[in-house]
Amino acid sequence: MIRDQSSNENKITRVLFIGLDYYHYPDAISRGLERLGYQVDYYPIEPRTLFYKISRYILKPLYRASLDRYHHNIINKSSSIKYDKVFFITTHFFSIDNLKYLRNSQEIAEFISYHWDPISQYNYLGTVEFFEKVYSFDSVDCKKYGFKYLPLFASDTYCKIEHKDHDIDIYTVGSVMRPQRYILVQQFKDYCISNNISFYFHLKMTPITYLKILLKGIIPKGVSFRTMNIEAMRDIIARSRAVLDVPNHQQSGLTMRVIENICIGKKIVTTNPHIIGEPFYDKNQVFLLGEDNMDILKPFIRSEYKSQEHPELKLDSWLSSIFL
Repeated sequence: MIRDQSSNENKITRVLFIGLDYYHYPDAISRGLERLGYQVDYYPIEPRTLFYKISRYILKPLYRASLDRYHHNIINKSSSIKYDKVFFITTHFFSIDNLKYLRNSQEIAEFISYHWDPISQYNYLGTVEFFEKVYSFDSVDCKKYGFKYLPLFASDTYCKIEHKDHDIDIYTVGSVMRPQRYILVQQFKDYCISNNISFYFHLKMTPITYLKILLKGIIPKGVSFRTMNIEAMRDIIARSRAVLDVPNHQQSGLTMRVIENICIGKKIVTTNPHIIGEPFYDKNQVFLLGEDNMDILKPFIRSEYKSQEHPELKLDSWLSSIFL
């Protein structure tokens, strides 16, 4: 009995982590789980190859069949290991058949999912039954469907930035997946020019999105087909007073960029009014675009602000909420 107890105490908890290969975040999450004492095996939920990027738009049946085979191979490869926890970030890429297959191959594991997209964008309701715990960043979805609400996190990559002299009043960096985001950023740029507010933006589009917007009669200007690298991003953040947050989709959940900038003490200019209901909301840090008076935007951005500590928004706290 003593030998068995010792064996259990020394047992390493293993996590199968399947999620979107999104910037540096899978690596940061894996390292965070290792700090909590877990052994992690990570698999991207979708390969980041040119084939998948193109076929998802123009060869959907081939894309679906290839993705299903890819997921099936992940399940087969991992079946020799009996994991304690299976952790998904986003589940809508997985077919129901493959989720059933994964559950059968990992019978003793606790299945946990976290969703950083609203159901209005990706309807993952059909996958919920396969998970003991379902978390979402979207408070409206959580209230409607009974999920656990948990805002996104700030990683150390952007939390530990030394402030520089501010030669940029406000910046925005992100991907464009719909015309409305591009149009709003362009309108905001015009406002900044008219009001002597320095504004930096980097909008990334895929060629497919560029073509879609072009077909709507809009010629995208000042956009890029390349993602900004981390060091360039850190430099822009350090030089800026505030961030412009314009989510790509209708959502109540706060974006990663908002959480990160709150943690490093930057001002937030956002179109998302749901931030008001958060315990970390501070009217001296947040300007609601479309609701607050635009006449005070410039003095708001340039006024002094004493930032607060928010350990609850850090990655380690986020992981502890899910796993401990």
